[in-house]
Amino acid sequence: MNSIFSLYDVASTNFCWGSFGQVLVAGWCDSSDANDSEMLLFRTGPFVPPISVPGPIVVTEAVRQALLTTSLEGLQFSPIKKHHIVKFDWTRWNRNLPLVETQLAYSGPEGYILERPHRPDIANRMEQLWMICPPTGPGVLVPLIARHEIPAGCDFMTGGSYGITTLVTKRAKATLEELAPGWLVFREYPVEEGVAVDAGK
Repeated sequence: MNSIFSLYDVASTNFCWGSFGQVLVAGWCDSSDANDSEMLLFRTGPFVPPISVPGPIVVTEAVRQALLTTSLEGLQFSPIKKHHIVKFDWTRWNRNLPLVETQLAYSGPEGYILERPHRPDIANRMEQLWMICPPTGPGVLVPLIARHEIPAGCDFMTGGSYGITTLVTKRAKATLEELAPGWLVFREYPVEEGVAVDAGK
C-alpha cells in the first residue's frame, strides 16, 4: 500500500551532545507544581532558540507572530511560565565536537539547571515564550498510525500513548525549519489509507 502523505514528530537538536545537549538547547517542562495546568519551564538563559521542544513545542513571541500570519491549522498557543531560568552561556561551545569533561554538569544533564539558582533578571531578558497546544492525534506511533486517528484539517497534533509527542504535516515542518534553521530534528511517519508504517522499516 502506498503512503498518501507523511507526518513528522518534532524534537530539539542536541548537536552531538546527547542528553546534555537536549537540556542545554531545550531544558524541560513540568506541570506537577503548577496551578490550572500551567506549564513550567526549566532552562538556561538568557539565550533561547526561536523554537525548542522541552516537551511541547515552545516558541518565542516573534515566532508566534510569524506563525499567526501563515495558513497553518491546528495552532493554539498558551503562555509558558519561566519557572527556573539559570544564567548559563553554552552558545560559544563548538557544536561539532563532543563535550569535554569540564563542560559536563557534575550531577548529570539536569545539573546545568538544578545546580544553579533561578534568576528572575535573566528570565525577564528573554522574550515571552509560548507552547503550541495542538488537538489530540494518533495514540500509537510505532509501528502503526491509524488514518482515522488523524484530525482533519490540522497541521499540528499530539501523538503517542500519553499525547506527549507533537506531530506536524509536511508544510508545517517546512515552516518550522524556516523559522528555526538548525534547531530542530524530525522523524517521518508515512501515512497510508489504512495505517502508517514505521519510517525505519
